[in-house]
Parts: sequence; structure tokens; C-alpha cells
Amino acid sequence: MRRTVLLSLLAGSACSFVCLAGVAGCGSPAAHLSARRRRTAAPPLPAGALPSGAALPQSLVLQGPIRGEVRSAYATACGVYAGTGFSAVLDLSLPGRVETLRLALPNYGGPGRYSVSRADPVQSASASLQGAYAARSGWVNVAAGGMGGTLSLSLKEAGQTETLAGSWSCSMPAAGHSTSQPPTGPVHSEALIASGAIQAQVDQAVVPGTDLVGGAPNCGVFSGSRFNLAMSLVLAGQPYILRVYVPQYQGQGWYYPALTPADLPVNSSFAAAELSLQGGASQVGRIPGDLWGGVGGDFSVLAGTEGGRMFIRFVNRAGDSLILSGAWSC
Repeated sequence: MRRTVLLSLLAGSACSFVCLAGVAGCGSPAAHLSARRRRTAAPPLPAGALPSGAALPQSLVLQGPIRGEVRSAYATACGVYAGTGFSAVLDLSLPGRVETLRLALPNYGGPGRYSVSRADPVQSASASLQGAYAARSGWVNVAAGGMGGTLSLSLKEAGQTETLAGSWSCSMPAAGHSTSQPPTGPVHSEALIASGAIQAQVDQAVVPGTDLVGGAPNCGVFSGSRFNLAMSLVLAGQPYILRVYVPQYQGQGWYYPALTPADLPVNSSFAAAELSLQGGASQVGRIPGDLWGGVGGDFSVLAGTEGGRMFIRFVNRAGDSLILSGAWSC
């Protein structure tokens, strides 16, 4: 699902003043020395250009071929995405340049510490800098709420090592969509129950005539071997878009939602499931927070591809969990 989001937060800076030992107070000798240093120091490079008004505060230090302190960044992704897991993409503002940091937690189960290690694939993390430096060791911690945390990474490329450590942030509290009405279109009977973080009974859903997801029908097979289900349903008074996508559709039968195909046993039929709060324009400068990725369960398609059953567990970036179960129809 394509989504366009912008982030907006004013970032501040602080200055510190040092008085030299042996000088009584901070009088003219120290002031003269400070002024002389300013004259001889090279002028600072301008900060890497981020979108206007989109800076999020960071406290990261890069050491290696790329050196510098990162005090602000612009986030283009932050959350749990179906088929991907938890993803945070940050454009880091450095003196005279911008570097893109990508954090991925394919087996995300909520806030906690994830290691860059093949020894523990369940709590695994991957990271890259500008698509070249890849993390070979270290860890990423996601704080409560899933909107930031800390990290310590060793990234390597062509024999060179870059270290990155500190605290990161990819979204602000209260991010989300404005309320809106669900789309109009044919109404289909449903028999679905939501339990867990959201509790609701779904008796009907809207399947509009226009595609909710570009390039895929709201209900049916396309491109020869793909299946897509997309509908608008109301949970706890808010309209959500439910999407279940089967990339290798083989006809009537069972498919298994997971964050990534690697989460499933060999020869299992993978499906990607996602719940997203449907609204008007999202709040300016904030990545929507009401995005849920399917992490387990099953999804069946009956003959005719217009109905079936589901039992899907979803998780969001804060680690909240809900289950959507019952019979679906489109």
C-alpha cells in the first residue's frame, strides 16, 4: 500500500561556554582567546539539507570514513509493515551531506532489544547506511511505543568500518490520521470478530468499485497468480482498510499470514496481511501510528474467490496485538 507521509518538528540546539582554568572569572583574556579561536577556525559546513520543518531530534555519533554528530533526521518510514516487519528509515543530517539509515526488524514482536546476529534469528536486526555500509554486529533497541530507541552498530563496506551509536527517533507521539467516513460502495455481509487491543464485531464491510490499493483489484486474482482482498470495515467506531495479499496464489485453499516469508516453514503458502486506519489527510509531519502488520494465523479462499475464513494476529509498532477472526465475503 502506498502511503505518503510527512514529518514536522522543530529541532533545537544548545551552546556551552567554558572558562579556562587559572583565569580569574571569565574576563577579557578568555574572551580574547575565544575570539581568536573563532577567527582561525574553519567555517562549519552547512547541515545536510532535510525537508523544511521536518527535522526530528537525534543523538547519534558516526565514527569512521563518515564522521560526525547527528542531531536531526527526517523519517520516511516508521512502523510494522506487512511482508517486511518493523522498518525505520531515517535521513540523517550531517555537515554538508545527508546519509540514509535503514533499520529492519523482520521478526518484530514489540519493543525490546534486537541483535545483529545469525545466532538468534528470532530477535534479529539488520541495518545499512546509504545502502552500502551493512551492519555486521551490534544491536538495536526499540523503546516503549515503538517510535525510537537506542542503537550501537558496526557497519562495514569494502574493508572499511563505520560505527554508529546513540539514540534515534522516527516519529512523534499522537501520530495518526484524522477521522473520516468509510468509502461508499457495495456492502457485503461479514462475520468477523476483533479481539485484543481492539474489540469489535464486524457484520458488514464496504468493497468499493475503485481500487483501494493501486494496481490490484479489491477482491480477486490478478497478474496471473496473485490474489488481493481489500475492504473497508469499522473497528471501534473508526474505518480501517483490511488488506490480505497472496503473492503466489494457487487457487482454493489455505494461506498463512506472516511478517516475512522467512517466518514460515518451507513450502508454506505465504500471505501478507495489513490493517491501516483510514482517514483523510494524515496529520502534517507525522507518520501514521495506526498501522498493523499480520504476524501469524491462517487465511482461506473458497471456490469463486469471493469468500473464505481468516484467523489473523496483527501487531503494531508499540507491540499491541489484536486478532481478527471469522468468515469474510467480498
